Amino acid sequence: MANYEYIFFHTDVPLDELTQQIGDAVQGDAGRDTQGHYCVVRPGRSRGHVGGSLETNVYGPPPDPQPDEFSVLDGYEVVFHIRTFTTNRTEEEQVAEARWLFDDIIAHLPYQVLLTHGMSILVAAWSPTLGLTEFPPKTFVEPEHRDLWAAYDLPTFNPRA
Repeated sequence: MANYEYIFFHTDVPLDELTQQIGDAVQGDAGRDTQGHYCVVRPGRSRGHVGGSLETNVYGPPPDPQPDEFSVLDGYEVVFHIRTFTTNRTEEEQVAEARWLFDDIIAHLPYQVLLTHGMSILVAAWSPTLGLTEFPPKTFVEPEHRDLWAAYDLPTFNPRA
């Protein structure tokens, strides 16, 4: 089971502001945890809570990437690490809760976003101009499936610059 689902955001909005916008969009609690990470959490649909932390996307390509060392994730500046906070959760519960967050985000916020299962499977994407795209099962974020996600590929930014 993937430990997390992820929502990647294309935005230059500061993390504190984006955290609050997401909290408002999903009717959750937004703020910082005891370690200073920006977080959004809300009650789960069936039990427990769902949410997680937001941070600058540091999962980009290496400094001089080869053609096979990039992914659709590279052009997205912020990543929301999503997990469920409950005992004995199933993978299906976590995926459903993450999808619920994603759906609320795309219904209320104007940013281009990706939903992934773990760091390698692209589930869905949304943009204000392209709308919603659901990807076939096991669509990888790497170049082998670029033909499926090319419309959501963005110029790569370098968070280490």
